[in-house]
Amino acid sequence: MANELSLNYTPFTKQIEAHGIIEPIAGYFGGWGSGKTTWLIAEAFRNSCYMPGLPGIVASPTFPIQRKTLYPTIVSIFPGASRWPRGSDSARRCLGPLVREWVAQDKVLVLDIGDPSSPIKRGGTDWYFGSLDDPGSIEGGTYAWGAMDEGRLASHDAWRVFNSRIRDPHAQVHRRSVAGVPAMGWMHEEFNRGIPGRRFVRASSQDNPNLPEDYADSLNLTGRLALAYIHGH
Repeated sequence: MANELSLNYTPFTKQIEAHGIIEPIAGYFGGWGSGKTTWLIAEAFRNSCYMPGLPGIVASPTFPIQRKTLYPTIVSIFPGASRWPRGSDSARRCLGPLVREWVAQDKVLVLDIGDPSSPIKRGGTDWYFGSLDDPGSIEGGTYAWGAMDEGRLASHDAWRVFNSRIRDPHAQVHRRSVAGVPAMGWMHEEFNRGIPGRRFVRASSQDNPNLPEDYADSLNLTGRLALAYIHGH
């Protein structure tokens, strides 16, 4: 059964800490290779298991970035997944038994989580994929949860629109998960100003045990660049 499957994902300490954030708006901010996108997809999956049948939105700064980051991450951690479907490919055959279908035109991934008693009576759980370079493109939807990747590359207006759409009345928790390299701008305004309901965990590239041992040294970064892109400051 699909609801007995689990992700190919063993979180390390910082990821576990970020999953444990109890505030509705959770950030996982870190350097390159600190497991941010993997954490984000695991957050989305957990939301779907907790609230089967309720739709969520998974957003990136642009669709090309999404194809380079979110799609490969899903393939890497979904059980039985081998590649992203194209054309007439069977989504289930490509992405494994967790997936019911991929509606490429609308960029909706339907997970086989839910049953006829779920709020969506047909069963299944929809993940809508959105692009933040045009905030108006994500207007109109109502979601139970949201997951935003590479937040520093999005505008504050994009965040406001994204945040405003997480309001499904059936949802027990309206979780917003944000992953990215930290940066001044809207991420600082939203997470470092003491606004209630927000908390983040900071991670370093060196916190990820899955990276090569010499990864951080190979970047050859010093000073402010090392603080931002290795240590997540």
